[in-house]
Amino acid sequence: MGRADVTSQSRLTLAEFYQMPEGPPYYEYEEGELIEINRPTLRHQQVLHELGIELGLYLRQHPQGRLFLEVNVELLARKVYTPDLVFLSSEAVAQVEGSDVVRAVPTLIGEILSPSTASRDQVTKLNTYAEAGVAWYWLIDPEALTVIEFRLGEHGHYVINAGVERGQVFRPGVFPGLEIDLGRLLGEEKE
Repeated sequence: MGRADVTSQSRLTLAEFYQMPEGPPYYEYEEGELIEINRPTLRHQQVLHELGIELGLYLRQHPQGRLFLEVNVELLARKVYTPDLVFLSSEAVAQVEGSDVVRAVPTLIGEILSPSTASRDQVTKLNTYAEAGVAWYWLIDPEALTVIEFRLGEHGHYVINAGVERGQVFRPGVFPGLEIDLGRLLGEEKE
């Protein structure tokens, strides 16, 4: 997402957060604090759109759950984030049917970095996702066209499963047989 700012309001309960009107402005919630998030850039949306199409096509051929883009995910009953990509296993999908918020632990969360949110995505959210038990986490740099894929290790900490640079093919551990070349998807690299 775009720039993130912590608001200077008094602390809110999770119930109060859910009672707030939908933005703009848009917020994420961390243990009583509101964090304002700006709308994504065009580049961010282009990468998200293309990844969404690619993952959607894969999941049609290999049904194993459902992909969501930019939905609220409640973690540890004290944080609500709006990740760019959220993949839920078939079992988790059944747990969220009829809800506006994902309260099941996602199998995969992906964040597309922007200069204003990169450190939060790479530290705060990474640690929260690991603590919540999210098995796979992707950090995608839309400018460099790189992906770092983390998987949850034995001791509840992320380990790097793959690091893919511009021009390389990303083969996600969570989706066997899938190959993603962001440059080609975005029409920036020749066949």
